[in-house]
Amino acid sequence: MKLTIFKRLTFGYAAILLLVLFLGVYVTLKLNQLNGLSREIATVHVNRLTLTEHFLDKLFSQVSFEKKYLISGDSDFLKKFWDIQHQIIEDIRKVEALQNIEENKDMFNQIQTDYGQFLLLFRTEIEALQKNPGYPRLKFQQQKDNLVDQINQRLKQMIHISRLQRDKKINISSQISARVLQVTTITDALAILLGLLV
Repeated sequence: MKLTIFKRLTFGYAAILLLVLFLGVYVTLKLNQLNGLSREIATVHVNRLTLTEHFLDKLFSQVSFEKKYLISGDSDFLKKFWDIQHQIIEDIRKVEALQNIEENKDMFNQIQTDYGQFLLLFRTEIEALQKNPGYPRLKFQQQKDNLVDQINQRLKQMIHISRLQRDKKINISSQISARVLQVTTITDALAILLGLLV
């Protein structure tokens, strides 16, 4: 069957049109994937990192006011301690909502348990102090320090895991961008070649 000029033009431009259509669909899908990754990085990973780091900062600030109160007996330090506790509880709720893997969930549950024990121990110590100024302060302090150390280590581990997850998503985004550029270049080259052949 002899191909006329019209048929050659038709087949050639149909092929070019299919290439352009493929490129449009491919780029649209990959851009949606990139947008999803960017949104996840911005709304989940960055928020989780920020909140976890704030939690850690507030915890040490709270421990500082706890020590100041026990040394001075100043009620302003005690009030500040409980104010920070309300802020930490709020951060805990927000961080908990952003946990997406079982490892983080288990670790965060343990952090909440340890933090609850820390608060309970401090309340018990206040009662002991009010009843008897010669209460075993060192024993209480060692138990609280152990709990704070455990919370600190787990929070740092969560921060490390969150950074790894964030970096992994950023790496995937870079790979998708590079692939889109590669496919676009090849498709454009094929379209130009087909145009010249036609």
